[in-house]
Amino acid sequence: MNGRADIIKFIKFAATGLLNTAVDAGVFALLLALGTGTYLAQAVSYGCGMLSSYLINRSWTFGSREGVFSSAAVRFITANLGLLVFSLGVLYLVEGTLGLPVFIAKAAAICCTVGLGFMINRLWVFK
Repeated sequence: MNGRADIIKFIKFAATGLLNTAVDAGVFALLLALGTGTYLAQAVSYGCGMLSSYLINRSWTFGSREGVFSSAAVRFITANLGLLVFSLGVLYLVEGTLGLPVFIAKAAAICCTVGLGFMINRLWVFK
C-alpha cells in the first residue's frame, strides 16, 4: 500500500460511495414504500448500489485496465455478496434484535461496510 496514493483512492472511493449510497438508499426507500419487506428491499437496493459502485470504482477510483466483464468483476461480485450478507446481519442485529427503526439499521449497515469494502476492493478486487 502506498500512503498518499491510497488516501486519494480512499477519497475517490468515499465520493463514489456517497453516490452509491444515494442509489442504494433511494431504491431501498422506494421498495419499502411499495410494500417490499426489509430484507428483500436491502438485497435489491444493495445490488443497484453495487452495480453503480463497480462501474465507477473500476474506472475512476482504482483505474482498472481490465474489461468490464473480467476476473475483477467476478472478484467484485464475490466480495460484495459477502458484504451484502454482512450488511443483512447488521440490519437484523440493529432492527430485529435491538428494535431500532429500519432507517437507523440501514445507516448502521452502510457505516459498517464502508471501510471493509474499501480494503477488500483495494487489496483484492482491483489489485
